[in-house]
Amino acid sequence: MTEQRKRNPWLSVGVLVFSALAATFNETSLNVALLPIAEDMNVSTAAVQWLITGYMLVTAVMVPVTAFLYQSIPTKKLYTGAMLIILAGTAGCFFSLSFPALLAFRMIQAVGTGMMIPIMMNTVLLVAPKEKTGTAMALCVCGITLGLAFGPSISGIVVQFFSWRAIFILIMILVAAAILLGIAGLITALFFSAGLTDRRKDRKEVKKHCHENMI
Repeated sequence: MTEQRKRNPWLSVGVLVFSALAATFNETSLNVALLPIAEDMNVSTAAVQWLITGYMLVTAVMVPVTAFLYQSIPTKKLYTGAMLIILAGTAGCFFSLSFPALLAFRMIQAVGTGMMIPIMMNTVLLVAPKEKTGTAMALCVCGITLGLAFGPSISGIVVQFFSWRAIFILIMILVAAAILLGIAGLITALFFSAGLTDRRKDRKEVKKHCHENMI
């Protein structure tokens, strides 16, 4: 574990932060496209709001669920699975011809986003050098915040020139890039094939480090 942490851990942190940015960008990207969607899908403004409200509810539910999954599934599989869920949900949203289908695929997107945030936080705690934990966590917060902030701004520009469906093309590009970076082996600071025993050992190291910092 020590040897792998010396193998450019910040590259791993960067991939994780970028992945979280892509996931959170998805969360606010439709805020400026609700009216065009309501017109195209022939639904009320109250109904179309569920694309945002439902997304946030599912994301909130998936955060504690992922805590259990993180203890049971190797990190690489969990990371790849979360990003593939987002990619599948985004593709489904792009091809949706009815509002119920769009809403259903939007909830699938939310499942992946709700998984990605705790995956990033927990993995960065293990990957980053102990003396740089604060810096690593600050980068995580920046990734989440920038994703939320850039979502409406960039999507607003896209909607001005293209259909609201183009937003999902942009999201698919970001998510696909994150998946390729992960599969390429840039996240190498952890034993992704490690079993539950190794994961528990790593968590004990993190808890010990956090306790020492608090003291």
